[in-house]
Amino acid sequence: MANNIIIKKTSERLYRNMGREGLDAELQAVLLDMVSFRIKRDSLIIVYESDIEKPYVMKMEGLKLVHNGSKSIQTIGYNQLNIVACVDHNQSRAIEVRSAALI
Repeated sequence: MANNIIIKKTSERLYRNMGREGLDAELQAVLLDMVSFRIKRDSLIIVYESDIEKPYVMKMEGLKLVHNGSKSIQTIGYNQLNIVACVDHNQSRAIEVRSAALI
C-alpha cells in the first residue's frame, strides 16, 4: 500500500513540475546545446508529420481527429511533428531523433 502512495505522489509531483511555465523552452535549449555541435552545414535534416492513433480513449488532453492512412478513416489521436538528423558518428552515418512534439 505504501508503494502505491509513493507512486501516486511522485506522479502528481512530476505532472505539476512538467507543467511549469517555460520548462519546455529550457529543455529544448539544453537538448539543442547537447547535439547542435554534431549537425553540420551539409547534414540532412528530415521533418515529417505522423500521428498516434488512440481509438479507445474517451478523454485525454489534446485529442483530435487524425487520419489513419492504412484504413482510410478518421480516428481519435494526436498529430506529431518529428525532426531527425543524419549526422556523422564514429566514421559512419546515424539517424538521430532531434525532436518530436504533438501538434
